[in-house]
Amino acid sequence: KSYGEQIGDAADAWDAWVKGAYAVCMRAFSANAVVEKLTRRLRARELINVGADALTLEEKQLLLEDITRLSEILTPFAPFERNSGTPGTVIDRGLAMLGLGTENPFGATSFAPLLEAAAMTVTGNKNAIAAEGGCLCGAVRYRVAGAVEESGYCHCRTCQRQSGAPVVAWFAVAPAALQYTKGTPKTFRASDHAGREFCGDCATYLVFREDDAALTVGVNTATLDDPMLSPPEFHIYCESRIGWFDTADAAPRHARGKGA
Repeated sequence: KSYGEQIGDAADAWDAWVKGAYAVCMRAFSANAVVEKLTRRLRARELINVGADALTLEEKQLLLEDITRLSEILTPFAPFERNSGTPGTVIDRGLAMLGLGTENPFGATSFAPLLEAAAMTVTGNKNAIAAEGGCLCGAVRYRVAGAVEESGYCHCRTCQRQSGAPVVAWFAVAPAALQYTKGTPKTFRASDHAGREFCGDCATYLVFREDDAALTVGVNTATLDDPMLSPPEFHIYCESRIGWFDTADAAPRHARGKGA
């Protein structure tokens, strides 16, 4: 094409963009929001490019601040689907650097708990977890992000039978902190007050969930991609501990529950 034709094409493209995507953005964002979005995106990208291992605590806090604010700006613009533009990608990369996985956490329905967990992780709160896990065959995957209420070993006969192991290591979080990201588990009820969630294909025991939604859920620690993230701190139901098995620790031991 001639130079004049190329100029005409460029003008047409600009006109279409101004009337289309730009007009949508201007209806969704104020001028100040656009400037802040660009500024925070640029700083977040610079921090991400430094690399997680090289970031100082102050820089991690700045990154968390930037991706939190970017999410606040973008969510009203695309509340029902993950933003596929550069800011959304920057948010995902930033959250991944803070230990929240790589499966587009910005698109998660439990995005607020993810940010809460990131904040606790950045400030060094040992009781925070931001991790992913799943079953043996990979059909069911989950993401957990939030405060760990407690973490221990259970020696009860029900856990032994369901897991086929002498003991089950587990940790408790608020129900909102756990989100299944792939597949749907089946549920087996071994009592009248709770269900045990497991993969219907490989039978991996994943979660203990009370019927009372106000109570915590227990996640099987061994199903985390990195089980070292939540070490057990006590034992319960030691009255049914199998005699030929024990763990090499000095953690408190309870015959039944912690309050018993």
